[in-house]
Parts: sequence; structure tokens; C-alpha cells
Amino acid sequence: MWGVILTTVWLIAMSVLDIRNRQVPLWMLMVQAVLAAGMLMWGGINGELSIRGICRAFIPGLILVAIALSTKKAGWADGVVLLLLGVQTGYEKCMVAVLMALFIMAALSAVLLVFHKVKKDTRLPFIPFLTMGWVLGLFLTGSVDALRTV
Repeated sequence: MWGVILTTVWLIAMSVLDIRNRQVPLWMLMVQAVLAAGMLMWGGINGELSIRGICRAFIPGLILVAIALSTKKAGWADGVVLLLLGVQTGYEKCMVAVLMALFIMAALSAVLLVFHKVKKDTRLPFIPFLTMGWVLGLFLTGSVDALRTV
């Protein structure tokens, strides 16, 4: 429960900063990295983690970091945020958030292009869409209902 709440608050704060400043503060990534490490240790102590699960959780973030470094079409901080989200939530929840984010971003981009509000090479911040995908994923997977019962 607390992990979901902390992750949501962190993503909302990162979204505001990403929209406002078009960059992500390194100190916020470091704070979340420490929290993610703590969550990993807690999961390891409780026996809830497997090496395979941890490696799978890194996949979406590593792919985005590789795209960012090789093509410069995405920000490296977006990949780091996705890495941390995967570590904190696991592969399945991370993939739901990413796929929802990409769908929302594509739909909004299409609307903005049709109304000539952006050009085809306009860069949009990814973290706000990731936050929307995360929150929508919580509702669709029933995780919000689980929070109410705790």
C-alpha cells in the first residue's frame, strides 16, 4: 500500500517538474533510487523477490535508456524513471503503465497534429503520460480497490 502511494506521489511530482522545467532533477531520481533499493531489500527479506523478476522489471527502462542514448529521441531521465518504476512495481504493473502511457500520448499527439497545435518533430514530456498510465493502470487492475480495503 505505502509503495503504491509513494510511487504515485513521486510520479506526480516528477510530472509537474517535467512539464514546468522540461527536465528532471537528479536529486529526485537519487531519492527514488534509494527508496527503490529499500523496497528491493524489504522484498528480499520477506522472500517476495526473485532474480528473474528483478531482471524482467529492468527491461522497459533499459530499452528506453538505450533508445535515448542511441537516437536522442527520448530523454535518458525518462528511461531512469521507468527503470525505477519497474523495480518498485514489477514487470507487469510497469508494462501496463508504459503501454497506457504510450496509448494516451499517441492519441493526444494525433489530436494536437490534426488541430495544428504541434509539428511532427515537437517533443512532448513522457513522465506526465507515464503518470497517467500508472494511475489508469491502478484503476483498471483493481489496485485502487485493494488500497481502500487496507
